[in-house]
Parts: sequence; structure tokens; C-alpha cells
Amino acid sequence: MAVVIRTLRATLPYLSFVCLSTGPTPLPIFGNLLSVAREDSVTFRAFHKLTKRYGPIVQLWMGGKKCVVISGKDELKVIAKRQEQFSLLD
Repeated sequence: MAVVIRTLRATLPYLSFVCLSTGPTPLPIFGNLLSVAREDSVTFRAFHKLTKRYGPIVQLWMGGKKCVVISGKDELKVIAKRQEQFSLLD
């Protein structure tokens, strides 16, 4: 029973975004660490390959932390503008 509860606790954060974003499906506990390592031994090249496959914005789980990889110039401009808008709310 304890193993089932631990597995559910490790899996639940990943299930909340599976249908909402692009990127490889994360594994419990490891997230997408193994997916990134499988793509290439150099991290930035692995991210580049993932963005070629899933699009300019890729959401990954590195262990228990959510990360977003942004590879397009236009996408960066949009995010920078939105960040300015949100910073004005502080």
C-alpha cells in the first residue's frame, strides 16, 4: 500500500499537464531526464532536437521541476512582452 501511495504522489504532478502541452511524456520520479539524455549527450543539442520534434516551445520535467524550452525568436518576443505586462501588475 505504501508503494502505491508513493507512486501516485510521484506521478500526479506529471499528469496535470500531459494533455495541455507539447513534449515527451515524463516518467514518474525521473521526469524527462532520460528523454533528454537519450536525444544527445550535450544538453543544448538535445533541447534543439526536441524542439525540432515537438515545436518551438517544449515543456519538460527535470526530476520534479517543470521546465520550458523556448527556441523561436518570435516566441521569445511574445514572452518578453507578456513578462513586461505581468511585471507592471506588481
